[in-house]
Order: sequence, then C-alpha cells, then structure tokens
Amino acid sequence: NAHYYKSQCLIFYKEFFKAKEDLIYVYKQGNSKFSEKVLSQLCDIYHYEEQDWNNAFTSYQKLYHIAEYRSNKTKAIKGLSISSYELEKYKTCIKYGKLVLDSNEYQVSEDNYLVQFYMAKSYYDLNKLDSAYQLFDSLSIDQNNSFSVEAFYWKTMIHFKNAEYDTCKKLCYYFISDIPTNEYWRVRCFILLADIFSIEHNNYQAKATLESILENYTGDDLRSIAKEKLDSIIKEEKPSILFKIYFTTQNSLRICIKS
Repeated sequence: NAHYYKSQCLIFYKEFFKAKEDLIYVYKQGNSKFSEKVLSQLCDIYHYEEQDWNNAFTSYQKLYHIAEYRSNKTKAIKGLSISSYELEKYKTCIKYGKLVLDSNEYQVSEDNYLVQFYMAKSYYDLNKLDSAYQLFDSLSIDQNNSFSVEAFYWKTMIHFKNAEYDTCKKLCYYFISDIPTNEYWRVRCFILLADIFSIEHNNYQAKATLESILENYTGDDLRSIAKEKLDSIIKEEKPSILFKIYFTTQNSLRICIKS
C-alpha cells in the first residue's frame, strides 16, 4: 500500500517519472484492488507524458484484458488505436478500431470519431484509399467532431492521389472559402493547389500561390515545403545552357552558347 499511496502523491505533484517506478512495483505484485487503476495511470504516463509508444501499446493491451470499468475498456481501445498507429502497426490499429465501430456502445461519440480517424489514416498509409475515403468522408460530413476539418483535407488528398484534379481543386476552393478552420490546414490546401497547377503546367499560378504562402504564413513547417516546391519550379523553368569553348584556326578564343 505504501508504494501505491506514494505514487498517488507523486502524480498529484506531477512527478510522473518518479511515480512510474512505484506504479510498476504495485502492478507487478499481482492482482489487487489497485491493479486496474495503476495500469491506467501507467498508460497515461507512457502515452501523454513520454510518448513511449511501445510501452504505451503494451500497457493498453494489458488494460484492455483486465479492465472491469467501462471507461477503462474504452480508454484501452482508444489507446491501442493511437499507439499502434504511431508504431506503424496499421493493421492492428484497424483491428481495434473495428471493435469500436461494430459496437453500439460507442456510436456518435468523440471516442468513435477518434478511432475512426486513426483507422482512416491507417487505411491511407496502407494505400487502401477506397476504405480510407469512406471513413474520412463520414468524418468530414459531421461538423460536430474535432476531426472533420483534417478528414476533409485527407479526403481531398485522396482525389489528388487518384489524379482527379478537377474534383480536388473544387474541394480545395470550397475548403479555403467555406469551411471554418485554422490557418495550417488552409495553407495545406493552398500547397495542394500549387501542386495541381504545376501538374497542369500552369507555373505562373503555382508560383504565385507558393509565393503568397511565403509572404503571409509564419509557420516554418509549411513555409519550408512551399519554399522547396517554389525553388523546384524555378529550377525547371531555367533553360540549360551549354558552353562550348574552343580555339579557332587563328588561335583566337571563341565561345559557342547553346540552349
């Protein structure tokens, strides 16, 4: 009991690393009235404090099998979905996600939306675009969930990957003008539009779009992407110039420029 109460005091004071040692000790003592709670707390530390996805995944698995409280069972499934995705175990993410989607218990809830989103991302990364699209589309239609904006972007991205450029452009314009969102995702759509303009050989519009991002957006992450794409377009536009230098029969130097 001493280790348990010590761990709770340390957690109260946000000394998570120190608390982890006592939580592990309590859990290793075997089944007790504290087992489920300390395992749930270990999951939180591995997941939210350390982003230690291997230990998070293992702990969530254990929690899923021993949980008696519905809230902990739900928490375990959510955690397994997220940690398996972070570990690039996409098929495992989908497996646990289906447990949620097939259960009436979780319908129309943020838990459902979260798992559905990670399933969609898993399908996307497995290049199973049809399955990914169905889930992203469902999420994007329902504006009441926190994943609708990002889901709409990835749905648009699937049209791009399928070379459906006209549809992709229409969705980008709609996204930019009509969907309330933060600047990050709006800029991602502008970058996607620039890619389409480049594919359509409309370099003027592609450059103008990317230059606008560099002039108005402050985030380094997307600015670096826009700068790289702009530099690539400019480089491709420059004609290659070949210099041929030789001496004439009169020993005077001549330079022939061929583009």
